Amino acid sequence: DIVFFNLNYSASMVMSTMFFMSIAFAVIWFLMRPYIYLMLVTFDIGLFKMIKNAFLFTMAGFKRNFMVFIGTIAAFALEYFFLRLYIPLGVIIPFVILPAILILMGIYGAYPKIKEIMIDPYYKESSGAD
Repeated sequence: DIVFFNLNYSASMVMSTMFFMSIAFAVIWFLMRPYIYLMLVTFDIGLFKMIKNAFLFTMAGFKRNFMVFIGTIAAFALEYFFLRLYIPLGVIIPFVILPAILILMGIYGAYPKIKEIMIDPYYKESSGAD
């Protein structure tokens, strides 16, 4: 959608609005992804609840998500630096190291919020029932 609305950006106000809405949805989706992956392997919940919870976690953990975003920008800047410094290293990093670093930062930013809101209350509830 982003490519389509970008190509038709100047056609009308609706196309311009849809272009910016597509970018906003893409940003929110990329912020939700680490929460979805963590809930997928940790909890047995349905797809709709998982997406809803990921959206709520994204809003609740805004500060952490912002720091992950800054870290992502820094990782891409470091990759660009390596590409300018030594081309073979700059070509290898995006395929091997950069995805791992980005996933690590995303999970590192998402896990504390999931632990605080979903995991810790479960263990408090189960230990209080004994």
